[in-house]
Amino acid sequence: MSVQTAYSIEHDDLYPGQIVDLQLANTITKLNKSGSNIPHGYGVIRDGDNAAKIAGAAFTAGEILGIVVRELDHAFSDGELFGAKDGHSFSILTVGPICVIAVNAVNDGDDVFMAQDGTIQNVNTGGAVQIPNARFTTTAGAGAKAKISLVVGG
Repeated sequence: MSVQTAYSIEHDDLYPGQIVDLQLANTITKLNKSGSNIPHGYGVIRDGDNAAKIAGAAFTAGEILGIVVRELDHAFSDGELFGAKDGHSFSILTVGPICVIAVNAVNDGDDVFMAQDGTIQNVNTGGAVQIPNARFTTTAGAGAKAKISLVVGG
């Protein structure tokens, strides 16, 4: 077995699903019973009384719960999708600032839309639904990390 001799202490400034600062933030806990892991920073909708899932099909703004919060409380196998593990509880941000990956280029102040696959964008395309009371709070390019602020009923 080899010994690690090189170490890196450089970390990204933001990670998808990270609560970005110390503003007021509210989270709720739901169960992932979707059959697969849900990536951090993705939007989710209700799945019965105690669960949440990625929409996958047409949905309404009233079904939106919020954004999956980055948590480091589960072990993952090599190659396993890092996110809310299937069969486990996870946190969803309903109020506050959080980091997401913007599907397309966004500007500070743009409205926030959630696509059927849970990704976040600033346009209403492909069945995306506007998240009420949510705005991008940074400017970012397509595929880049962006901050949003939201207030969802949860």
